[in-house]
Amino acid sequence: MGIIVVDNDPVPEMEINRLAPPGVSIHVSRFRLPRRTGEEFLGDRVPAQQPGAHLVAALETLNRIGVDAVGLCFTSSSIFDPETFDKAFMEAALRINGDWNIATAAQAIISDMKRAGAQNPYIVVPPWFTSPTIDALTSYLKLFGVASPGFHQHELGPAWEAYPRQDRFDLGAKWEIQPRQVVDDLRSRDLLGADSILIPGSGFPSLDLLSRSQTHPPLPMFSANKSLLHELLHQAQ
Repeated sequence: MGIIVVDNDPVPEMEINRLAPPGVSIHVSRFRLPRRTGEEFLGDRVPAQQPGAHLVAALETLNRIGVDAVGLCFTSSSIFDPETFDKAFMEAALRINGDWNIATAAQAIISDMKRAGAQNPYIVVPPWFTSPTIDALTSYLKLFGVASPGFHQHELGPAWEAYPRQDRFDLGAKWEIQPRQVVDDLRSRDLLGADSILIPGSGFPSLDLLSRSQTHPPLPMFSANKSLLHELLHQAQ
């Protein structure tokens, strides 16, 4: 299985490797996000049916490696361009290798939730998501019949408030996520009748939350990385 990951994101590789069943190997190809410091990423802004050259190069690398399936571990491109990006990415991948099973993390979240019968997730938003990103996420989910009753944004403390949200991931915020803190935060909140919990960011470490009792009663938890693995394994059946 090949995964395409932002060049400075270690989380998908760590989590999907731990989750993969025996006999499934994970191979990573990275791309550099076209974003300058201080700039908000609001999508790739590329023509329909033509994902960015950085993603095409990553796909070509995975083809040379010889993987059987490809997943994109980056939800933002999908949610900012729901009408064209997922389709364009899949078509570009199939032009490179017509035998691949393919999914984006955003697509995988939708499919994974539908298989589980979940439609109303409470969302834990990563601390580096900006307001436009949150709006794009909830709009994307609604397109597929998923309506969140509420969300909260996980915060890292006062020391991080001096930095713009869009820069926090690059500054190391992904290493500051503490599972116990996330769990305690969830337990203290009204989840507003949600039927599940969603952590949408591929760079938000969430695997260690699975072994903890997040809520009472327990709710199924979906994450970008876990759902992507599930989707590609499902396609291979």
